[in-house]
Amino acid sequence: MEKIIHNIFTDWIPAGASVLDLGCGDGRLLESLAADRGVKGVGVEIDEAQVAVCLAKGLQVVSADIESAAMEELFAPGSFDYVLLKNTLQVISEPEKVLREMLRIGRQSICLFENASSFGNRLRFLLRGDLPTAENGEGPLAHLITVKGFSGTCARAGGRIVKSRYLTKDGLGVASSALNCHTAAYLLGRRDA
Repeated sequence: MEKIIHNIFTDWIPAGASVLDLGCGDGRLLESLAADRGVKGVGVEIDEAQVAVCLAKGLQVVSADIESAAMEELFAPGSFDYVLLKNTLQVISEPEKVLREMLRIGRQSICLFENASSFGNRLRFLLRGDLPTAENGEGPLAHLITVKGFSGTCARAGGRIVKSRYLTKDGLGVASSALNCHTAAYLLGRRDA
């Protein structure tokens, strides 16, 4: 699955682009994009241990909360070619606000998340009556983001979907439909652009 996800990013991001990775974790995505595409990357991460890992790898990283007002002070409008958000949208409290910031900071944005309405999750709900959330100890999910719901959230944030890819859980390919996908990836632009 990671290889296919990496390929989505390398397909959509041109060589030498400037990239801001929000919730960059240990910097693995930035590191691979720098090696494969020659991007000039900066990460933003709230977890100090992960920041230390990024710094040890020689990556440029800012220790900050991507939901804080500090983002406006740290990054000017249009200061990056691409802003990335990989598997982070569902763990933040205000997805629409973060999408709006992504669209402000970057010329384009890429958002990738696990689809809460995937076939597997719908089957789980039918059989067990629950979904993987922080409440039942199966993940830090603050929101159950669905493919259908994301379109509305994106529009309310002032964005438009430029491209999309829907992946199967096994990572072997493209899902037959958005509703059956396990992971969704979107290339976003500003609606006014």
